[in-house]
Amino acid sequence: MDKIKKKKRIHYLVKRKFQLEYVAVALVLMFVVIAVFVFTAYRSGWVPLVEKLSAVYPQGMLAPILKMVTLQMAIRFLLLAPIIIIASIYLSHKVAGPLARIEDNIREIARGDLETRIGVRRGDEVKGLVHAVNEVTENMGQMVRDNRRSVEKALEALKDLREQLQQRAESPEVFDLINRLGKCIDD
Repeated sequence: MDKIKKKKRIHYLVKRKFQLEYVAVALVLMFVVIAVFVFTAYRSGWVPLVEKLSAVYPQGMLAPILKMVTLQMAIRFLLLAPIIIIASIYLSHKVAGPLARIEDNIREIARGDLETRIGVRRGDEVKGLVHAVNEVTENMGQMVRDNRRSVEKALEALKDLREQLQQRAESPEVFDLINRLGKCIDD
């Protein structure tokens, strides 16, 4: 019988190093996008606006407005960072979770449990890999079963040969050879 192990999602950080690196990359990317946006907004919008408004408003009034806009952007960045972190962990889990299950199940397969199958959850990103590993395991299991049947047939044929030779009273060397062959097949 196939044993497909389904695991409930308990922890989202299953491959901590991989997932935290993913989060760091997402945060750096977010920071770069925001920096480009801020630079573009200041260069294309605020600088010309300040130049035009400096003739109308005293410069002392423009500085607080610019500080307020900068503060609002910083606050929004700080509010977005936890959302990006949570989303990054969730998305990275769709790869890291199945990889952890694949590792665990491949260790079981390596210990000889060829009935183990890896389960996938809806939304896992490595379904193709999981199906390929399950197919390899199934094929290996079938080859082992076929080999066992062949060995059993060989042992049965050897037993029949021994019985026939005993009836003919063949030499002890032949029986010794048959016994050694049977031991090799058993091993």
